[in-house]
Amino acid sequence: MTGEVAAVDPRAEEALDRMGRISAIRPGEEEAVARFYAGFEREARPLEFWRRRLQLWWRDNPAYHEGWPLGTKMTAGGKIVGVIAAVPTRILYGGEEVVAASLTTWRVEKNFRSGSIGMFEAVLADHSERMVVDGTPTPGVVHLLRRYGFEQPRDQFAATRFVCNWWRMLKRRCGRPPAALLSSRLYLDSRPATEADLAPLVDDLWQRTRTQFATASVRDSTYLHWFCQQGRMPGRFGVVATGRDGRAAAMAIGLDMGGGVAWLVDIWGDFNHHAGIASVISRARSHARRLGFHSLWVPHFHPIVAGVCGEARSADIPASAFFRLPAAWEKSRAPSFWSIASGDFGV
Repeated sequence: MTGEVAAVDPRAEEALDRMGRISAIRPGEEEAVARFYAGFEREARPLEFWRRRLQLWWRDNPAYHEGWPLGTKMTAGGKIVGVIAAVPTRILYGGEEVVAASLTTWRVEKNFRSGSIGMFEAVLADHSERMVVDGTPTPGVVHLLRRYGFEQPRDQFAATRFVCNWWRMLKRRCGRPPAALLSSRLYLDSRPATEADLAPLVDDLWQRTRTQFATASVRDSTYLHWFCQQGRMPGRFGVVATGRDGRAAAMAIGLDMGGGVAWLVDIWGDFNHHAGIASVISRARSHARRLGFHSLWVPHFHPIVAGVCGEARSADIPASAFFRLPAAWEKSRAPSFWSIASGDFGV
């Protein structure tokens, strides 16, 4: 009969609540997602941290646009019990810039983990026409990624550890608290710099070097601004090294990993020129020391980086990037560049 409303089966509703309902994260639900992450088991970071992080993932992200599928959620009893987020990420693929979906922070409450695969399939369906990247999979997720057609450009990174300050290391071992990086910093060669100082140099570097790899994350000044989180969150520093001609030779991003240790999570430059890469690593070591770090780890993202660093002190750092292309895309076997700062770029 016209206008008649179908009766709701209470048992079916109860079953859905027991298993969890899977749906897309809608605009306006960011606060509920932040509360879910902040209240998840063994999560020590407060609600305000998650509010800022979600703002950076989506609204403040230069790759974001209205209508972007934010990810997938699972609900039960009117509350969120699981989330897998999708962060828009600018990627250069085959000479063209595209926006990939970077999957991150997949969390599901224990009683609802039987629905995790359904969540994963739902977020893949929402991004079926895009490159999908998982930059931070746990060991248990790696097998799943391979099953669903994700590929990994490399299995692991070697890395070299540089001791920046032996005295600080000794004090750390004696129980003294390490220095912490309380705000994002930017440097041009040996001196502090602003984004306005670095932007034209970084953009020029990107335009000169963007064709060296068929697949790479976009590394222009917008990327640098976003990765350093607009100065709103601590724990990272950017370095641009210039050559004799005054143009940028290379750039690097450092991250405070806690305990007085920093990592260079990304290095970019003209990999045809050894001197530029050597210069930015040397500058990063100097700034790491001035910022109070006792050690700096430099992963060997490229053979030139390995040659500059010398002996590898570790060879079992798992590479984090897995990616899947849409079925209609032609798969390129040309060289790609993936750093540790893949996926959601650490934000």
